[in-house]
Amino acid sequence: MKDCNIVKEIITRNSFMTLATSDSEGNVWAAPMTFAFDEDFNIYFHSALDSNHIQNIVENPEVSYAIYDSVQMLAEMDGVQAKGIVGQIADDEIEKVHSLFFKRHMPVEEIRQKFAPPAALYNSAQFPQIRFFKLITTEIHKKNIELLGVARRTTIDLEELKKVFKEA
Repeated sequence: MKDCNIVKEIITRNSFMTLATSDSEGNVWAAPMTFAFDEDFNIYFHSALDSNHIQNIVENPEVSYAIYDSVQMLAEMDGVQAKGIVGQIADDEIEKVHSLFFKRHMPVEEIRQKFAPPAALYNSAQFPQIRFFKLITTEIHKKNIELLGVARRTTIDLEELKKVFKEA
């Protein structure tokens, strides 16, 4: 349970993840992404439909991602590495995900009202077509920081982690 709490802390205090994708021929791409998450540990991000990573996801929805604090001292660096499956959210989820995403990245209401794009943009035919996507984690690990000098990872129990995310 201790590692699950640490994973939640890492994910909660960081705004960016590196999302790694590959197309059906094995060509890979990594992209920095802002993200949000819900109480069921679904991860959400948004992107243009014509981006490299989304084109890869259309061909191959299996992805990997990493979340970490890039300004930590090397000896203190901790983070998560994970695999998952990505799909575009349904139109009836746009309002909920839009609210979740922009409350996380623009917590001040006045700023959100001024700068957050409207939810309607996320199912618009206007160019560029931007959509929200849901990443469902299938496997997750964190760095084992107790092994000095050697980068090893500890597998995190997803069901235990989901319980931790449901806690207030």
